[in-house]
Amino acid sequence: AVGQERIYEVQEKEYTITGTIDSISYQLREEIVEAFLSGQDSAFVIYRYIRMTPEEDWMFLETWQARRNARQAIVTEGNKPFLKMTFPVFAGKTWNGNRLNTEDEDIFLLDSLNFPFEYEEEQFENTLTVIQSDNQDFIVEQDRRYEVYASGVGLVYKSELILQYCTESDCLGQQIIETGRELEQYLTTYEN
Repeated sequence: AVGQERIYEVQEKEYTITGTIDSISYQLREEIVEAFLSGQDSAFVIYRYIRMTPEEDWMFLETWQARRNARQAIVTEGNKPFLKMTFPVFAGKTWNGNRLNTEDEDIFLLDSLNFPFEYEEEQFENTLTVIQSDNQDFIVEQDRRYEVYASGVGLVYKSELILQYCTESDCLGQQIIETGRELEQYLTTYEN
């Protein structure tokens, strides 16, 4: 609904080809500023803001859009739509999260349903977890991504680990990171 707001703590690490690791922590705020009907979909405009510390003012970052109907929930990040969920929900359900964009197929799995989730001091009783990727190849690359959604709240936790390892003959299998990214995002404040 218009006026809903969520604030997340985010930690990111970027592994560069030069061997440096850039770490950053910040807060991310999402606010639903507009709602409208688009065909059979309920659509929402989401403003996203960022700040490095709680003492700083929020700086506008970007606009996203979310749409939902009886069959699916779609989030357009920038100009790229992702199929975040399909309905009805049940454990073990799979779908192509990239079905609505031009990226390669990316099979999402609804892994757990109606489980409690706790992080830091927040407890959410009724959540579901969407595993977006669980490639644990320690030779070439890892790609582990998942999101946890709480009933009546939305996204409460997000984790990404995408690492490309050195595959030259002198370093193959040694888990030497050439490039990659780690991200952890968790909800700290929400208003409905």
